[in-house]
Amino acid sequence: MKLSKLTPGTNAIIASICTDSLMLCRLMEMGFVEGAEIQLIRSAPLGGSYQIRIGDYEMAVCKKAADLIEVNIQSVNDISSCVIKSNCELCGSKDCKIHCEFDRT
Repeated sequence: MKLSKLTPGTNAIIASICTDSLMLCRLMEMGFVEGAEIQLIRSAPLGGSYQIRIGDYEMAVCKKAADLIEVNIQSVNDISSCVIKSNCELCGSKDCKIHCEFDRT
């Protein structure tokens, strides 16, 4: 699936980047590498640009770049930061509803 087809809030893993070497280098410098975990935060109206989170960084990419990035959607069981058996890793709360979107197991 293309990065540009994700819905906001979706977590995914970069599977491949299909482009020439110049654009590939630029995207890799920004953190878009195979195996990287990403999240689509939001997209601009009419598909203008996409706000992406990679690790602790947030950035925007244009639709042309987002169309070049193939991703695999993560299942809930693969999201280690949301399925937590103890306290929230970010705030320490036992019943965090801010950082953790899914029920704890």
